[in-house]
Amino acid sequence: MQVLVTGDWHLGITQHGVIQSDGRNSRLADAEDVIHRIVEFADVNGVDLFVCSGDIFHTNRPSPEDQLAFLRILRHLESSTIGSARFIIGNHDYNSKLGSNHALKLFQKIGIKKIRIYDQTEWEIFNDFLICFYPYKGVPPDWGDMALYGAVAGSALVCHSHLEGAVVGAEPFEIRDDAATKVGLLPVDYVWAGHFHKPQLICDKPLAFYPGSPYAVDFSERNDVKGAVLVDTSDVSYKTVGFESRRLYQIDIDESIEELYSHLEKINDCIVKVNVKLHEKNAHIFDEVSIRKMLIENGAHSIASVNLIIDRQQLRRDPTITLDNNLVDNFERFVNQRDYGDDINDIISKGKEIIQQCGS
Repeated sequence: MQVLVTGDWHLGITQHGVIQSDGRNSRLADAEDVIHRIVEFADVNGVDLFVCSGDIFHTNRPSPEDQLAFLRILRHLESSTIGSARFIIGNHDYNSKLGSNHALKLFQKIGIKKIRIYDQTEWEIFNDFLICFYPYKGVPPDWGDMALYGAVAGSALVCHSHLEGAVVGAEPFEIRDDAATKVGLLPVDYVWAGHFHKPQLICDKPLAFYPGSPYAVDFSERNDVKGAVLVDTSDVSYKTVGFESRRLYQIDIDESIEELYSHLEKINDCIVKVNVKLHEKNAHIFDEVSIRKMLIENGAHSIASVNLIIDRQQLRRDPTITLDNNLVDNFERFVNQRDYGDDINDIISKGKEIIQQCGS
C-alpha cells in the first residue's frame, strides 16, 4: 500500500504575510498552494491512503477564508484517484473549552465518503493493514484491541504527539507539558506523527517519523527541506518528497552594513528578516528605514523584521587602578582598556587637560 503522510499545515497563519488583491493573506495562499501540489503528487503517483497527522488549522477558530481553503483541499482529494484520506485533530485544532467544538467539527459532517476526520481514538483496517488513529487529547490506544483484527500484514499509529528523541522546531512553548512517548515500546510497524514542524526520522523499528510542516512556518525552519513522506508498506520503505514554497530568508550582518548588498540578488519574492550586529560605538550608522527601502526595492515579498543587536563592550576592573596611583596614571590605564581606535591619543590628551584644569 502506498501511503502519503503529511501534517502541521497551520492554515490561517498570517505573520509576515501581505494582503493580496483577492483579500487573502499571502501566507494562507502559499500554504494552500503547496498542499494542493502535495495532493496532486499523491494523485499522480497512485497513493492509496492520504494521511494528515493534525494541526490542519493554526487556531481552533479558523476564519471563513481558512475554512474555504480547507474545503477546496477536501474537494481536490474527493476528485482525485487517491483511495482514502484520513485526518486527526492536533493541539491547534483542539478546543479545551467545555461545550465548544474543535476546528474540524463542521468538516466531519461534510459527507465525502472517502474522507474521515478523527477526533477520538479509532482503529481502521485497510485491506490487511491496521491503523490506529490517535488524535490530540484522544484516549490512549488499548493495544489489546489489535487482536480483534486477527493476523495483519502491518500496523501503524497516526498521532499528534511528542515522541522521545524528537528535535524541537517552533514548538517549545506548546510542548512544555507534554510527556514524551517511548517509540520503541509501541507494538506497531510504523508511527506517523504530527506536532513537530521539523521533518525527522525518530527510529527505524518501528519506522517512526515526523513529516514536518509542508512549508516553513517560522524562521527557525528556514533551512529545513519541506514536503511530505511517501511510504510503501509492502517493503517498509519510505522517501521524503520535497516541495518548493516561499522562502524565509534571514540576513545576519556583523559590523559591516555593506554585507547586506551581497544578499540583495537572493531575496526576490522572499520573506526577509535582517539582524544587524554592531559595536555600541558604531550603533549610530544603523538606519532601519534605508534597509527596509533597499529590501523592498530588490523584490522582497515582505519584511519580517529589521533588528539592531548592540555588542556592548564588557568592562573588567583593572586591579592596577588604585587610589594609591595618581589620577592621570589611572585615567591612562582606563582609556587604554577601551577600543577607541585612532582617537585614543586625542582622548588621552584631552583627558589630561581636563584633569589638570580641575586640579589647578
